Amino acid sequence: MLWNIDAELTLKLQTLTGLSLFTAELLQLSIKSEMAPKFLDSRNEAFLVRYADTLEKMNDTEFEGLKRTQRDAAQIKLLTKLEVMEFFNRRLNPVFSRRDRLSIHLQAQGKADGVDKRQEEAQKNANM
Repeated sequence: MLWNIDAELTLKLQTLTGLSLFTAELLQLSIKSEMAPKFLDSRNEAFLVRYADTLEKMNDTEFEGLKRTQRDAAQIKLLTKLEVMEFFNRRLNPVFSRRDRLSIHLQAQGKADGVDKRQEEAQKNANM
């Protein structure tokens, strides 16, 4: 997940370099699988819905542990749990309609043996 660069820093970099800089708030999931793209997409959406609940129930100690894993991201220390939850709900959570989303599906020319059966079983397990 990438966080926006501070606006002042962006302005300084633009002034010093003359380059146009763009920042984005995004989550990128790259998946290589034999399963159908629509199925994989539905599993991604289900994960994000479940993660919203995980994030909400997370205690402060657990949340601080998440931030420690991002040592190189100095700006993350300034984030509050509420800010992260607002970002998640505004940009990632499928339940909220305001988010932007781009999903690109590339399908292989061939199909491995048994992939349809594995996908069927995975779909049944996902619905449990």
